[in-house]
Amino acid sequence: MSLKLATPKDARLAVDAIPGKLEIPGAWGGKVDGFRLQVLDRLAILGGFRVSELVTVRTSNKSDNTSGSLSLSVDTEYQTGEEVLLIRVNALKKKGETFTREIGIPLNSDYEPWSKPVLKAWEYFGGNPFNISRQIAWAANRIVFDGLGYRVKKQPELKNAGNHFMRHIRAEELRHFQLTPEERMSFFGWSPGFIGLSTMIYTYDSVDWFQYFPKLLKRMP
Repeated sequence: MSLKLATPKDARLAVDAIPGKLEIPGAWGGKVDGFRLQVLDRLAILGGFRVSELVTVRTSNKSDNTSGSLSLSVDTEYQTGEEVLLIRVNALKKKGETFTREIGIPLNSDYEPWSKPVLKAWEYFGGNPFNISRQIAWAANRIVFDGLGYRVKKQPELKNAGNHFMRHIRAEELRHFQLTPEERMSFFGWSPGFIGLSTMIYTYDSVDWFQYFPKLLKRMP
């Protein structure tokens, strides 16, 4: 089956359509709680997270990155007076270093319709509800995003949409909001070299969430 090059709208519609229970065939067979998966995917897109930064079930795979440090809270951004969904997580770099990602997302549904549902679910479950592994989430999301694809530079063919696809989609959305490369570097926790910048920028000129937050006060494309 040919893949459709997905837009951010396609991705969000697919997540909104996740059923209450999702049946996974094959080696990863079983039923997944669709509501928890939907909250996971919404948060993964909102924060541009790797799924491994959010889930709490660790497998024997050494590349798992479940820190258990994820937290959500509400704050106010002083320049705009807007309420903020503040997301923090300790993440691991490839070389083993730990750093804290702190991301501010508008809580106002006029700008971000997913913020309040994610926060409400977090409060309902009394904390992190993502008690699945990234492998199970991958198998489930291949079903959720079935038929959708995305393009990676230097690769002519579309890739099947799955866990990593959600970071790709958020990057597209942030370009719509006109975040600079430095602001996107801060948002995603990229290394400066990833976008062709000197590593010194991370030390002396790193960007905090409240510096790019006003740019997010725009309706979604």
